[in-house]
Amino acid sequence: MKNFSLLTQELTNKLMGVGYMPRRSDVLALAGALTAPTGAGLRAVLLEGPPGTGKSAFAEAVSEVIKGDGHQVEFVVYQCHSWSDADELFVGVDVSAAVAGESESVRQDGVLAKVARASERGMVVLLLDEIDKTMQRTEALLLDWLQSGRVPLRPGVQIKTTMDNVLCFITSNAHRELSDALMRRVRRVMMQPLPIAQQETLLIRRTSLPPGFVRVLWKLAREIAVHEGNEALSLQEGVRALHETFEFATDTGDIALTLQGWAARSNKGREYVRSNVVGSRNLSAAWSELRRARQRARQQMEKELSNVG
Repeated sequence: MKNFSLLTQELTNKLMGVGYMPRRSDVLALAGALTAPTGAGLRAVLLEGPPGTGKSAFAEAVSEVIKGDGHQVEFVVYQCHSWSDADELFVGVDVSAAVAGESESVRQDGVLAKVARASERGMVVLLLDEIDKTMQRTEALLLDWLQSGRVPLRPGVQIKTTMDNVLCFITSNAHRELSDALMRRVRRVMMQPLPIAQQETLLIRRTSLPPGFVRVLWKLAREIAVHEGNEALSLQEGVRALHETFEFATDTGDIALTLQGWAARSNKGREYVRSNVVGSRNLSAAWSELRRARQRARQQMEKELSNVG
């Protein structure tokens, strides 16, 4: 028990060290996957939750943590879509090579074949992003691989994944229900938006902008998103909105336009900006914080230049 407690604390620290703010549920799932007994199937974690909650970011952060431990790691990303099939997962045909008569290049590895070959060389972190966008029959193609690591190349020929070298993350935005068969093969994690204070901390860290400016603009952005039913505005959207506002806004109107572009995803959100944000105290506060932030940035630059002189 003591060792497990030390492992979870170590993983928490390492994830934070690469810029990811882990939830306790994230850390428990990762610790369980890393220490899973041999023969229990592939180490796979299903990350569920609305867009913007950090599902893909978690997989990438895990890859960075493993790499930071001195391991050779290959981070493989496959974006699922409605036409994902066996050709993309296992092995397919390169049409251009076939037309050109390059027979040795006609057959090409699908993503699982690539992962299987890479697992012979070292660690692999695989992200199967948005599995819920595929058809259920495509989802079924994963089942044997998750259980046995086998990847069929052609009838009677298959390659074997070195399962202890693979950590698989599967994400879902709940566009459809996933099968019981898949659910039985994965550790399930429901990811909710981070607490607001943690969101602000990450935005401040990623933008290096003054806390007051970050907090007031992020508050406005979340207000717009929540009004149109989006409870999980992504940190990436926040970083881009903060950067654009700080660098280019010349008045409250520019701030409102930037918020429309990054916080609103529908006419309902854009209308909310026009009707409730423009002319509001919060927008005026954002403009005041922006001017103060720019002034501090100029003062800091002048100080650095004078020190150099």
